[in-house]
Amino acid sequence: MPKYIYQPLDKPNSEIRLLRISKHPLIDLPQCSLQKYSLTDCPEYTALSYIWGEPTPTYRVAIEGANIEVRQNLFDFLDAYITEAWGMDNTTRPVFYWIDQICINQEDPIERSDQVRIMDKIYRQAKMVLVWLGCDPTMIEAVRRLREKHDEVRALDTLLEHPYFSRIWIVQEFSLSVNPPLFVCLGTELSCDRIRHTSEWTPIYIPSVAFSNIIYERGREIRTLNQCIHLHCDKHSSDPRDKVYGLLGLTSQRWRVRVDYTKDVLEVYFDAVAALFEELFDLSDPECMYPKELTDMANSRDYRRTLYVLARAMGVGGRRLEGLMEFLTHIQGAYLNTKTRNVQYIYTGRIYTRVQEQSSFEQTLAPEEEEFEVSWGSILATRQNPLLRDIIPEMGLQLVSATAESTAEQSGDCIPARDRWWCKHSGEVHYFDC
Repeated sequence: MPKYIYQPLDKPNSEIRLLRISKHPLIDLPQCSLQKYSLTDCPEYTALSYIWGEPTPTYRVAIEGANIEVRQNLFDFLDAYITEAWGMDNTTRPVFYWIDQICINQEDPIERSDQVRIMDKIYRQAKMVLVWLGCDPTMIEAVRRLREKHDEVRALDTLLEHPYFSRIWIVQEFSLSVNPPLFVCLGTELSCDRIRHTSEWTPIYIPSVAFSNIIYERGREIRTLNQCIHLHCDKHSSDPRDKVYGLLGLTSQRWRVRVDYTKDVLEVYFDAVAALFEELFDLSDPECMYPKELTDMANSRDYRRTLYVLARAMGVGGRRLEGLMEFLTHIQGAYLNTKTRNVQYIYTGRIYTRVQEQSSFEQTLAPEEEEFEVSWGSILATRQNPLLRDIIPEMGLQLVSATAESTAEQSGDCIPARDRWWCKHSGEVHYFDC
């Protein structure tokens, strides 16, 4: 069969493809169909949460008279869907699925970027999130013991060692689902609540703590980009850019980096530098109305530390980390010392408005309590500081080893090879050697 050809999404920022899975009429294999829908007008669907696994081997799946290649773990899911009781015979669940490996044209970086930008909407709108843990006999036994409440501590320990729980994407897939996710391991189902209840009373150990951090994200309305990156960027992703992109669905639209898979890793890192500093000074701006729980976190040292951790997680660290703190401190200083102030702009998103001021008597009773009305809309706002890119129009990491070597040959001098961070502002370029 020929390779499946994706038809472009008509509205890539508000349209998705949904997958319907059935059994091939002649052979005992899955076959699929894809249909485009607007997110605002689509049937109920299940969003799959899983690990892609190794790039080889791959398997062909029939789809509308053509085929598409998927990896082993997804093929195992499709096969289990048509053979196990929880799959296509279960009439209580949506028949459509959203599975990124199939529903996104992975060979088109522009479509991939567009779809990742609306990933939060995709998972929020899903009727349910199904977590696929594969077919490993060890994991099947762990799930069975947890269900039967038999040797639960050891079973949970085994289950949380599954590579799935180390993925960075799991954080938003868990957090944004309307209902608690359902775990499936071959033919056995397990509720998220069953895992959570067990993890709450087990002895403290690393996998349980990591899972508790993920569960903690569920139901939270407000998170900072700094919080998300600092807590979760050490989780696994095959693409270093997902150390940032994989967490954006949890944060306010106002502080998000624009997803763009045509950019290289360093460019995405510098996008995160700009976004985090803008968030920091936005939260510390006395004119901005945010809940106290957020403004109390606007600590410049924490933000620089997060950027240090992110650089290491994205693989732009090594010896280059030596000059990173000085570089970030300089950017922060240039941003703080700019004479540009009170910049007007159009803000679209959640608007926090203080409820009528308390009387002096009420302030005496509850001096720390402030109430906010939350609405969604667009307003003409004023921020004390401009965007970082207005002050620091260019920044980067310059690999000058080869340049230094050729310069030394020409001049006869011995110039040590090194890398350096640099930024440009007020017409001057500043360098920070690693």
